Amino acid sequence: MQLQPNGKVLVNYGNGRQVELDPPTDAEILIGVRSGNTGIWANVYETAIGAELQRRSTSGRHVTPLGQIAGGGTPNVPMQVLTGHRSRRHGCELYRNTVDARGASADDLTPLQEDLKLAFAEGRLIVGGCGPKGKQALVKGIYYNHSYGSLEYDEATDTVLFWNPLGNKHTPSGPEGLEFGYTTSHGRFRVPLKEAVMWFGSFSIETSELSETYGPAGT
Repeated sequence: MQLQPNGKVLVNYGNGRQVELDPPTDAEILIGVRSGNTGIWANVYETAIGAELQRRSTSGRHVTPLGQIAGGGTPNVPMQVLTGHRSRRHGCELYRNTVDARGASADDLTPLQEDLKLAFAEGRLIVGGCGPKGKQALVKGIYYNHSYGSLEYDEATDTVLFWNPLGNKHTPSGPEGLEFGYTTSHGRFRVPLKEAVMWFGSFSIETSELSETYGPAGT
């Protein structure tokens, strides 16, 4: 992102395309994403993602970039816009066939463990989310129909460090786990993988392949 002499902001997408945007208005800053005391870069990024989605939309339903992203969607799309790369989905529903006494998965998690290890070793972005409340485990402190970032996979403890971009705080009223939730500070919380697959929807993992839709070929 580069501030231009005309006061606008030039944003570079991962596919090499550029767009010039007006700086966020006070109202857009108020209703948009928060970036703490680090400036308004997050608001510009949010608007840029909405502008790209709006450029590709044929419905005409939303008339502003913020309106476009307010319509919801999947987190792998903005990741592809940001990087220009395809993503691959690793669904957690694959590991809910058998459970242990505490309600955690008793399935073989090796495919998911290897996928996460490789992704972090290659420095790939990993996002995901929880669908609307349904058949998955309902855990206190977890936001459903919401997106999360995956910041780390610890092979030694077989745990994932998640990040809720809303920056919430949660203190379990009992032992950490599927019943009482997980200690959360500034949106960050660590979960055993065998428990995460019971409530998390899927991991969307950045690949090295160019996105057909959001890569250079799709500009």
